[in-house]
Amino acid sequence: MAYLCPIFDILWKKLDFVDPTNTLIAFDVDHTLIRPSSLFVAAADQWRDGLQRIISLIKPEDYDKQEFLISKILFKDPTVLVEEKTLFLIRKLQEKNIKVIALTGAGSGAWGCIKDVVQWRLTQLKNFVIDFKCAFPHIETTLRLRCKKLGPVSIASEIPQDPAIFREGVIFSGYYDKGDSLEQFLAAVALTPKRIIFADDFKEYLEGVMTMCKQKDIDFLGIHYCGSKKGLPVVDEAISQFQLQYLIEHKEWLSDNEAKALMLTQKTYTSITTQTR
Repeated sequence: MAYLCPIFDILWKKLDFVDPTNTLIAFDVDHTLIRPSSLFVAAADQWRDGLQRIISLIKPEDYDKQEFLISKILFKDPTVLVEEKTLFLIRKLQEKNIKVIALTGAGSGAWGCIKDVVQWRLTQLKNFVIDFKCAFPHIETTLRLRCKKLGPVSIASEIPQDPAIFREGVIFSGYYDKGDSLEQFLAAVALTPKRIIFADDFKEYLEGVMTMCKQKDIDFLGIHYCGSKKGLPVVDEAISQFQLQYLIEHKEWLSDNEAKALMLTQKTYTSITTQTR
């Protein structure tokens, strides 16, 4: 079963009914726990459209260039919490000795300008004091997961061979199906929970975990989380188009403020209408 609602509301209501001895809770990271600060990147729909635009402007055989440009955006753009109360919820779950992990679609190797995706992602979480190590404190090394099933999302013309891994309480599924990645992790740690709760902003990832749970006869609660879109101002198409064009021409990503300033300097942007008028 999947719900479309804020993570905090549904899990907080169920907090006293979660059995810590047989429940595993997993959170996606991007657009669920944290998100980029630029509006174009933060708005998931426009972001995916933007990725397709980058891909369409670069020849398929130039995959390395596609990868480099997209990684430049994510590496440069500052990260913010989606909702502070979700961080509070994670800590409350951990205080009750409930196993809480992250299940991210980030890969495990180098990617574009990011030399170590795993360390980059863990550092992002640590910047907000988000730590999942306490779920499996005895696992001090990196677990390589034997995944075979590819996930539903791929922006690459060729699939990299970096494995899905588990490190410091986080599963990095990369291009592999999140359901398969979680299944292989459970096998590696010899854990068979009676219930799995998983929150993700991407419906197809939820379906992958749900399919795995059905096959394993595990009770599943999926939360299709859309909190990342809540309260975001409307994306200024002129700014986002300028950011993308600048990225393609100069191989550098401009923040919203940097883009606005440069557009004014070049006299290509006449005015920005504010909602206060």
